[in-house]
Amino acid sequence: MSGKKVCILAPIHIWDDVRVFKKQAVSLSCSGYDVTLIARMDQELDGTIQDGVKLVRSKLSDKGKLGRIFFSYQVLRQALACKADIYHLHNPNTIPIAISLRLASKRVIYDTHEDYSERLLFREWIPKVVRKPACWLVSFLEKFTANISLAAIGTQEGVVKRLGKKAHLIGNPPRYNEKLINKVNKIKSNLDLSNDSLRLVYLGSINKSRGITDIVNSLEEINKVEPTKLWLIGEMDIAYLNSLKILPGWQYVDYLGRLEQDIAFAYVCESDLGLIYIHDVGDHARTDPNKLYEYMSFGKPFVASDFPAWRDKLQRTNAGVFVQPQQPNTLAKSILKLVSKRDILPVMGINGKKYVENNCWEKEFSKLEQIYREVL
Repeated sequence: MSGKKVCILAPIHIWDDVRVFKKQAVSLSCSGYDVTLIARMDQELDGTIQDGVKLVRSKLSDKGKLGRIFFSYQVLRQALACKADIYHLHNPNTIPIAISLRLASKRVIYDTHEDYSERLLFREWIPKVVRKPACWLVSFLEKFTANISLAAIGTQEGVVKRLGKKAHLIGNPPRYNEKLINKVNKIKSNLDLSNDSLRLVYLGSINKSRGITDIVNSLEEINKVEPTKLWLIGEMDIAYLNSLKILPGWQYVDYLGRLEQDIAFAYVCESDLGLIYIHDVGDHARTDPNKLYEYMSFGKPFVASDFPAWRDKLQRTNAGVFVQPQQPNTLAKSILKLVSKRDILPVMGINGKKYVENNCWEKEFSKLEQIYREVL
């Protein structure tokens, strides 16, 4: 498909999002497509080429939540300016753009990463009284958009079924990238990372439903037995940050904010355990555990929420342990039990890395390529 133009629209995603950029956009570029990505980024990245993908700064990059609705027409103009053969749109905020592109007879693929028929129930910025109606409306609009598009993509079987007959399942398996790992190892050697105690790391979105309050509360119990610190990496709002700072366990947290991906991974490399202790709300228990895969890629054992789908997929790897969510004392005991036998941690890390090497994104990408061939 050499020379065929693809415009990927993810106007409120950070440009280097793992699924949108690292997996889809870069893989398509390597397969010979001329790929443009419209996403959120700093001004200096606008118009640059990264890993073969042309970046265009979304007109929504500096807009608030309401602005993302009212100014979506500006992103439509950016998309049309690409004059692409295929438009690949991500998540419900692009639905008005998808409909407009189809009215203009453009080839559209609609791609949704989460089950928004449930996920909006836990968006704290949405008034509670309208959350259920919002879920219903978004679910209806997603199905409508999937039906008028030439193809649709979901990451969960339930979502694919809801989207209808044009929908395809493209999972979110890990992306094993030896080049990235070598780059991160070089960065790690240049960072002055004090590591004189047990080091835990959490990398990702930070809010209560992600179990961060539980993790911070567990630190007080852990430190009664084992000196332990947490590297907390990601964005959070000021109100939630202030609620964490008053917890006794906060004294054991090094909050680093949002970091460039390579630097964040350097901290993962220097940690002893990676955590993903999210609550069983919305579609969390059915999503692919991307963060676990990232920890495993760098040879780090994990401690994760005990969801049946995650356990079924990963328990046999012996690369980590599973703990019932929302139980900080149980989390503390599980971590202490795991690190009481330090010699097994490197073995668990190797097991995880082998799993990622053998179950990687390339197999799912072949499905995406087939969809593109059918659409063209």
